[in-house]
Amino acid sequence: MKNDKLLIFDLDGTLIDTRKDIVRAVNLTLDKLGFPRCGFEEIISRVGYGPGQLILKCIHRQLEPEDQEKAKKTFSRVYQENLIEDSDFFPGMKALLKSLNTFNKAIVTNKSTPHLKKTLHILQGKDYFDLYQGIDENNPPKPDPAVTLKIMRTLKIDPQDTLFIGDSEIDLQTGKNAGVKTCGVLWGYRSRKELARENPDYLVENIARLKELILTSSRPRMGFLASEEV
Repeated sequence: MKNDKLLIFDLDGTLIDTRKDIVRAVNLTLDKLGFPRCGFEEIISRVGYGPGQLILKCIHRQLEPEDQEKAKKTFSRVYQENLIEDSDFFPGMKALLKSLNTFNKAIVTNKSTPHLKKTLHILQGKDYFDLYQGIDENNPPKPDPAVTLKIMRTLKIDPQDTLFIGDSEIDLQTGKNAGVKTCGVLWGYRSRKELARENPDYLVENIARLKELILTSSRPRMGFLASEEV
C-alpha cells in the first residue's frame, strides 16, 4: 500500500544521464541547419528549458520566427532518431526507485511528451512511476507549476507531503512555485553554487544520501521535515 507522500522527479540529469545523446542531437541539428557546432559543456549548461529553447540557445544568432520553428522541428526529429544511444538511468537509481515502492512517484520534465514516453519505454522505467508528464500543447514547461499541481490533485497528495527532486534551478523554482519542499541533486547538470542560489530545502551529493533523506524526512501524516530537522 502506498503512503501519503509524493516524490516528483526531474528526468534529465536527475534520473537519467542523457548528456551524450543530447549533445550529439544538438550538433547533428546544427550541421543540418548550417550553423557551427557547440561544445559539450556549453550545450549541457543550456539543458533544462525544453528542447525548443535548447536548440535556439545553441544557435548564436537571432532567427526569424519561421526559421526558429524550422530549427525546433529539425531538432525534435533528430533527437527522436538518436534518443537512447548512450543514455541510461544513473547507477543505483533503479534500485532507489524500487526501494521507495511505498511512495507515490512522478516525473515532471521539460522533455517533450513523445521523447519522455519513448525514453521510459526503451529504458524500462515506466513501472517505477505512478504518473509522468512532459511538455506539449496542454502542459506548459517548468518552472510553471501547472503540471506539478495537476499531479498532486490527481494523486490527492497535499503540498506539505510532496518533495520535488531535480538537478537544475528550473526544478527548484518549479517546486517553490508549487508550494512544495525542494531537493537539489549534485550528480546532474548544474553546480552546487548554481543550485544553492535557489535556496533549496535540501541538497544531496549522491543517491545513497537521497534515499536516507527521503526515509528520514518523511513523517506519516505530517509532511516532510524542515532541513534543519533532518
